[in-house]
Amino acid sequence: MKKGNILVFITLAVFVLVLMVNNSCRKPKDPKAVIYVVDSANYAVQGATIKIYINKSNNYIDPVNKTAEFIGTSDAGGMLEFESEFEGIRDVLVEKAADSLVYFKKRTGEGFIRLEKDKVYDMSEEGSPIKIR
Repeated sequence: MKKGNILVFITLAVFVLVLMVNNSCRKPKDPKAVIYVVDSANYAVQGATIKIYINKSNNYIDPVNKTAEFIGTSDAGGMLEFESEFEGIRDVLVEKAADSLVYFKKRTGEGFIRLEKDKVYDMSEEGSPIKIR
């Protein structure tokens, strides 16, 4: 072989090897959802309890660890980030206890999130925030 042919062959071999390593071994990222909770006036609700589950009969959202639901609390911006290793549609139930003279009873709201590998389901872009009443 001539020196030029060897150089072309080595360059192509390195190029193919780099493509194979970068693309074939990439593990998809776990699905993630960003949940927003607002009140009837569209103000963020801090401290709301957010429950995520498959359906109201409490099937497992994590069949490996037999977890029926995930429970979290919204931050000052009314937001909660949720990450799961499993894809699917999850129901979301939001509850906020009475916290002042204005809101003297428990408020609730419902919604859903759609989880897909390599994607972030952001309620502010994909749907609408969960309103509690």
